[in-house]
Amino acid sequence: MRTLLLAAILGSQGLALVNAAIEGRNLKNFLDRTPSLSTTLDLDRFKAVAARQMIAALMQGALLILAPICFIWGLFTGTLNPGDFVWVLLPAVIVILVATSYRKLEKQAWSLPTQTDEL
Repeated sequence: MRTLLLAAILGSQGLALVNAAIEGRNLKNFLDRTPSLSTTLDLDRFKAVAARQMIAALMQGALLILAPICFIWGLFTGTLNPGDFVWVLLPAVIVILVATSYRKLEKQAWSLPTQTDEL
């Protein structure tokens, strides 16, 4: 049972890391291809990217909350001990560092110039 809980803790955070990296890369690709919103097609693509980012953020929240839940469950059942918190903390720090590294791209997307006031 201990192995299963640790696998769930590390697996969920590994998936969170992959999620952050993929969505950060998708945002970077969009910004590389679209330096400004000049057409309604650009705006539609921006909306699609924003929608994917919102879905990824919801998934990220679920993935990141799973590790502490598994840890608490492991403590409650006596399968894990307080020292096992390191398996929750260290990967979470890595995920947070990767996610914050993409913060600059998010700010850049928020401030994309537009060609017309309509856009």
